[in-house]
Amino acid sequence: MYDRNRNLQDYLKVLHKRWQIVAAVGGGIFALVLLVTMLSTPIYDGTAKVIIERVEVDNLPGSNRVQPQDPEFYSTQFQLIRSHAVARRVVDILGLETGIADREMPEGPSRFSSVLQSIRGWFPRSSPVVEKGNGEPADPNAWTASDKVARQILQNIRVRPVQGSRITEVTYSSPNPEFAALIANSFVRAYLEKSLEMKMDATHLSLNWLTPKADAELKKLQDSEKRLQTYMEDNNLVSLEDRMSIVPEALAQLGRELISAESRTKEHKLLYDKVRAVAGDLNAAENVLAVSEGGALEVLRAQILQAEQLNMELSSKYGTKHPMMLKAVADLNILKEKRRQEINRIIQKLRNQYELARDNENSIRGQLNQTKSMALGLNEKYVGYSVLKREIDTNRQLYDALLTKIKDQSVSGERQPVNISIVENAKVPQSPVRPMVMLNLLLGLILGLCCGAAVAFFLDHHDLRIKAAEDVADILKIPALGSITFNRVAGNMKEIVRTAPRSEFTENYNALRTTLLLSAADIPPRHILISSSIAGEGKTTTATNLALTMAKAGSRVLLIDADLRKPTLHKVFKLHNQVGLSSYLAGSSDKSILNKGSHENLVIIPAGPIPPNPYELLNSNRMATLLDNLAKDFDVIICDSPPILSVADARVLCRFFDGMIVVARAGLTTYPMVKKSIRMVKEVKGEILGILVNAVQTRDLEYYGYYSNYLEVTAKPEVAIMSTALQTARSEEK
Repeated sequence: MYDRNRNLQDYLKVLHKRWQIVAAVGGGIFALVLLVTMLSTPIYDGTAKVIIERVEVDNLPGSNRVQPQDPEFYSTQFQLIRSHAVARRVVDILGLETGIADREMPEGPSRFSSVLQSIRGWFPRSSPVVEKGNGEPADPNAWTASDKVARQILQNIRVRPVQGSRITEVTYSSPNPEFAALIANSFVRAYLEKSLEMKMDATHLSLNWLTPKADAELKKLQDSEKRLQTYMEDNNLVSLEDRMSIVPEALAQLGRELISAESRTKEHKLLYDKVRAVAGDLNAAENVLAVSEGGALEVLRAQILQAEQLNMELSSKYGTKHPMMLKAVADLNILKEKRRQEINRIIQKLRNQYELARDNENSIRGQLNQTKSMALGLNEKYVGYSVLKREIDTNRQLYDALLTKIKDQSVSGERQPVNISIVENAKVPQSPVRPMVMLNLLLGLILGLCCGAAVAFFLDHHDLRIKAAEDVADILKIPALGSITFNRVAGNMKEIVRTAPRSEFTENYNALRTTLLLSAADIPPRHILISSSIAGEGKTTTATNLALTMAKAGSRVLLIDADLRKPTLHKVFKLHNQVGLSSYLAGSSDKSILNKGSHENLVIIPAGPIPPNPYELLNSNRMATLLDNLAKDFDVIICDSPPILSVADARVLCRFFDGMIVVARAGLTTYPMVKKSIRMVKEVKGEILGILVNAVQTRDLEYYGYYSNYLEVTAKPEVAIMSTALQTARSEEK
């Protein structure tokens, strides 16, 4: 709230100032931690070490391979170790159905544990939260005694991997060291058994599902084979696959033969057609046949040419009637007849060849068409055959796959998919792990000091009381005129300057006087009003001692008691109060109100009788006239006024004085009070010379850097300063 920007030194000052609180809170917390530590039951950790590896199981024996590390796999295994099922198995192995209290506390619980149990019994316990899927019964009401014990031991089991290795630590915490080691080893054993049981259960479940499936697939396979056999018998398809493989080759061969036959037929037909076209012209036929059928025709042609040549020779030599000529003619005719017969024979031969080629072509074409028809029929039958055959193949594949799976499950069921090796069984611990006495005490000390410091800072932050002038200047932005120390055995503080001139209090007022002299660059304030926020802050003491200090310095000082409601100055200086300021303001003579003080330079005007209307009197013109008249006779006029927040008198007097000194009592006055007082003074155009912090403890001054044991301060320089300042003021007035 009313806080200034602090640095490290300020916080150290707070700790120094409130060291008792820091020590009390820190000591209390340290003592509490010490008590709890000493009364706590020692806890022992039994730790077993295992190696958990994931194994890839192959079908062949001895072909297991360790797979790389898988974070999810290890997390799953850790959860399995801490599962309710494993804990329940531990309970069954060790026979802990009746509970673990007797075995964990063989010598009985500690007094502190008993107290804690009693405290817990004062409060109703809600139903525990059940995590689904960890093997616990869903309804807590259905828990058996073993379930409750299993849940209890699960609260103290820990599973963690050892960094930089494949080793896993299974740790159980218990007040009984033997029991801690026993439970840790039992958890490892139960985990091994549970892993095997889970694998066997999974194998049995798979086999129970696969075996009926395999039987059903076998029956389907047998039925499909029977249907195929019946289909083949009905369609005479004993060797269908062989026939289906031959038909394409036969079609291809017949196609090639047909093409060849068609080519031969065309050749024979072409030659036959040519010969038949010239069948009536032997010479033309002979010319055609001579190209394709050389042989006999060529011989006959040559013989005919020789015979014709011979006839021509004989005709020219012997004539036509000569016997030789006749014989030659007869021979020529015979040759021509032979030629004719040979031509007819060749023509008939060509005709026969053409007809034979044509018949062969037709035969091959018929075979091809027959083969095509047979292929179409086989294809239709093969479709049904293929459907049944594919059904058999599918059923056989399913059946073989199921048989393989059953075999794999049977083989893998004999192997453990998780390779668990016990590295080290838990040994009985020799020393407890908790409480860690030295660590607890160190943490308790640190926590205590931190809490103590926090409390000190909290109290200091929320403490609105003024403690030193330095804070006033920083927070309220008002000049701090100084601090007055406090001492309960100092005697009469209202005249401490006179009674103890060499005391630290006198030095404080000397410093205040010097500060006032130097507060203005040219003219120091001569008319000074002194007030406070509330009563009891030391305004009268301040006014008295400041007046005495200035009087001792050689100034002529007038001290006025303007507190017409609770006057005090007449008691301090042992004066009569029948006549005073109130008398003058009410109309009495001003000469009768002046009284000699305890110093030759000090004159006092007491308050006089308490009037019924002090505000009206102080606000009258006679007050201004009085001050104007007395200003010529005195160097300094100091006025003690009522508290600012209590009545309006001090605000009325502000307009008659050069400025006001607001006195704040350390440890009593708060910042809001002073701030409100300053605001009220400024509302009436009053001038605030500064804040004087009164009754400051000596240790507070030490914290803020004010206090010193060196108090031998000479007043002569200050007297010289005061005299020079007053002479300057008088010159200005003249």
